[in-house]
Amino acid sequence: EGVRVVAYDRASQEDSLRVSFDAPAIFAIASSYPLDYSREANGAMELSFMAKSLTGSKTVSIGAGCVEMEDCENFHPVELGEDWAETRISLRCAASVRVDLRYLKSGFALKGQAGDDVALSDIVLKQESSESIRCD
Repeated sequence: EGVRVVAYDRASQEDSLRVSFDAPAIFAIASSYPLDYSREANGAMELSFMAKSLTGSKTVSIGAGCVEMEDCENFHPVELGEDWAETRISLRCAASVRVDLRYLKSGFALKGQAGDDVALSDIVLKQESSESIRCD
């Protein structure tokens, strides 16, 4: 409730997601079992994704790692434009707010407000770079 997800075209047919919000909500890509990402956080890895706003420039909140998403402190403001752009967030950000990366169920989360309409693609882990959002 509050979130609608459909396939979206970026580089090829239906290779991305369109996430539309009709109320404040959190969309998360999660596993049914926990994953241990503590080594990746220590190894200077980051969450990388391509995104754009479908309703004009917007600031959204992106996060990962929390078991209880409503109380999660691991969300970071990300400015989205109308063109596809890569965003990178260091996994160290999660560790800095005491997210237990040994018990990760949500690998990606998008916190949206009513009227937000976001396209997402290529959500992956990459080696940390100078372009990532830093929290330390």
